[in-house]
Amino acid sequence: MTGHSDAKFVTTPAYAPRLGARRKVENAFATDAANHGWTHEAERHYCTADRIEKLLNELGQPLEDPTDTLEKGHR
Repeated sequence: MTGHSDAKFVTTPAYAPRLGARRKVENAFATDAANHGWTHEAERHYCTADRIEKLLNELGQPLEDPTDTLEKGHR
């Protein structure tokens, strides 16, 4: 393989429940990492949760719990 390219991820509304569940997991991981002072690890999980939220928004899917976000000032 020559070089790296950004992976393309395509999904449908049928996967929204899985995406929502994964978003909750990523938020929990980020909280745990932040509580341990693992800034880089927390940021990685924040980014993943943000990307999942964007995917859900692009699919027109509501967030199961829109208040389930971390550090309101993070975004």
